[in-house]
Amino acid sequence: MDRRDLLKLLGTTTAFAGLSRAELQALLTPGGAIPLQPLGIQLYTVRSEMENGVEPTLERVAAIGYQEVEFAGYFGHSPTEIRAMLARTGLRSPATHIQPTFETDAWARILDDANETGHEYVVVASIPRSMRTDLDAWRRTAEAMTGAGERARAAGLQYAYHNHDFEFVEMDGRVAFDVFCEESDP
Repeated sequence: MDRRDLLKLLGTTTAFAGLSRAELQALLTPGGAIPLQPLGIQLYTVRSEMENGVEPTLERVAAIGYQEVEFAGYFGHSPTEIRAMLARTGLRSPATHIQPTFETDAWARILDDANETGHEYVVVASIPRSMRTDLDAWRRTAEAMTGAGERARAAGLQYAYHNHDFEFVEMDGRVAFDVFCEESDP
């Protein structure tokens, strides 16, 4: 068994460890499932609809049962307008996906916008290729993200990163994500 398989097994075991016998039985019974609450959607998945109309999309998302949304851009609307749309549709938006813009003024605006909208988390959506070309680039990226996380915390927000497959590429005998984690301040 390799490390990845062991982590999968441990994750599955941990996920089921807190369930009662009835809950576990419901999961294992065809058609039986434990309802997830609150149910949310990442709005990036409906970005073409968002481009056609933010509030109508939010209304449809709410109508089919979603309670939370994660933004990936405001499509020309101000944070104040977005907050009002969320109130009108009864949705909550605990998080937003953002592009990695760590220039001080741009980052300050992102944090201000997140607070105005009512987000609790700012999530970096991806790392551009230029920030992950080699292990030294990963180290610089970790430093930039640590600084961004400190500024997010100071603004009353939590900071996260949405990983992909490219973080797990080996470079010079090391997994890039391991170097990134070692060089980041959690």
